[in-house]
Amino acid sequence: MRPVRGLARCAQWVIGGALVVTPCMARASDPSAAAAAPAAATATAGAVARSQYLARSRELERRGDWQGLMLLAHEWTVRESGDALAWFVLGRALGARRQHGEAIAAYREAVRLDPNDVHALINLGNLYRQSGRPLEALGAYRAAVARNAAFEPAWHNLGIVYFDVKGTQGVVLALQRLQIEDPALAQAWRTLALEYARMRDERIARAAVALLRGLSEQRRNRMFDLLLAD
Repeated sequence: MRPVRGLARCAQWVIGGALVVTPCMARASDPSAAAAAPAAATATAGAVARSQYLARSRELERRGDWQGLMLLAHEWTVRESGDALAWFVLGRALGARRQHGEAIAAYREAVRLDPNDVHALINLGNLYRQSGRPLEALGAYRAAVARNAAFEPAWHNLGIVYFDVKGTQGVVLALQRLQIEDPALAQAWRTLALEYARMRDERIARAAVALLRGLSEQRRNRMFDLLLAD
C-alpha cells in the first residue's frame, strides 16, 4: 500500500494551483476601482496567510510534531474553512496520530472542496483500509483513477484492496468474466490484483498500469462492472 503522502505534495499543489492576484491598474474615475482594491488586498492577505500556514505545517511535519500540526491545521480550517489544503493538512496530522475516524472526516472534506485532489483520495482510501473498510477504500481509489488515470499509486492500491475484498477465489472468478470480453485487460488485472498485490514490487505492475492508465472512461467503467459484479 502506498503510504500517506506528506506535505511536500502541498508545496507542489500551491505552486501549481494557487491564485496569483494581479489586479489591473484601474483609472481613478473607474467606479469599480474602490471595490477592486479592498478585494485584491483581501485576496493577497489570504494568499500570504496560506503560505505561512503551509510553511509552518511542513516544519512541524519534518519534526514529527503531530500534536502541533493538528492544532495548527485545526486553526487553519477554522480561519479558512473553504480551503481544501487546510483540511488535507488536518487529515495528515490526525492520520499520523492514528485518529482514523477524524482523519477520514478531514480528508472527506478536502475531497468535497476539491474533488480532483487525487492525493487526498489516496490518503482517504488508505485510512479506510486501515480502519477495516476495504469497500470504501476501493471506492476512494477508483475515484482517484477516474480523476487522474495516469496516477500510478491509485492503480497499485486498487490492486491490493481488490484482493483484500475478493480473495484469491473471487479474483479468479472475476478474471474469468473479464477474460471473455477483454483478454488484455484480464491479463493486466491478473498481474495487478494477484502478483503485485502479493509481491508489492512496482516493476511487476509496470506493464499492467501502462495499459490501464490509457483506458477510455467507457472501457474503464465496463472493466469495473465486470470485476465488481457479484
